Amino acid sequence: MDSREENIIGGKAYNLNILTKNGINVPKWIVVTSPDDNFDIDENKLYAVRSSAVGEDSSGNSFAGQMESYLYVKPCDIKARIQDVINSANSERIRFYREQNGLSNTEIKVGVIIQEMINSDVSGVAFSSNPITGKRNSIVISSVFGLGEGLVSGELNADTYTIED
Repeated sequence: MDSREENIIGGKAYNLNILTKNGINVPKWIVVTSPDDNFDIDENKLYAVRSSAVGEDSSGNSFAGQMESYLYVKPCDIKARIQDVINSANSERIRFYREQNGLSNTEIKVGVIIQEMINSDVSGVAFSSNPITGKRNSIVISSVFGLGEGLVSGELNADTYTIED
């Protein structure tokens, strides 16, 4: 997979691929671009169905919490959730976010990640440069107990750590 494929499957799937190729322990995942794509999954597991739009999780824009994600999805519901994620890329919230960040609102390409659901004790987000101050020598890590949904939605107060050079 190279950076040209990032323009098809989106930033999140592209970055997951880099992590996987480098031996990082990532829950099993696949990426599709349509509910009609063929894929095989274990019928006895639950899944997270998440967006991976082109430009999402990029160096300039995170899109954190902007598009729909679905947790604990049964295999029989995956195709419907894929369509819901794709539809969420055209929501008013996304149009506003893209406008505010100087991004085009035409032809938004969305990959959808289907990933094995795992129960987590702690979840977090790490920024390699400070998203508030813009300092590149400042790493910010925010974490919450349990699933990361409470963190990205803002429903839970996070423990936040800042590391500076």
